[in-house]
Amino acid sequence: MQYRDLSENLSFGGQPNADELRELARKGVRTIVNVRAPDEEEANLPPAQEQALAESLGMTYVNVPLTAKTIAEDTAAQVKRAIADAKNTGPVFVH
Repeated sequence: MQYRDLSENLSFGGQPNADELRELARKGVRTIVNVRAPDEEEANLPPAQEQALAESLGMTYVNVPLTAKTIAEDTAAQVKRAIADAKNTGPVFVH
C-alpha cells in the first residue's frame, strides 16, 4: 500500500489489507477514516471486517463512503469533521 504523510497527524493512501492495517497500528495511527464504498472491487477488507480489525488493534474506525453519486457538501463535511475530531487523539489514516 502506498501512502503519503500530509502532516505529523494525517496520512492518506490506498486501501490497506490486514497486515498493512496492523502496521499502521504499530506506527501509532489512532483512527482510520475509510471513504471507499463497500462494493468497490478492489477492497481488500470489506468495511465490517476492516472495522473489527481496526478496533481490535485499538484504533477508532470511521466509514463515510464517497462516490460520484453520493458526494455532496454534507458528506464532505462529515469526512472533514471525522478527520478534525480524530486529529485530537493522534495520527489519522484516510483511504
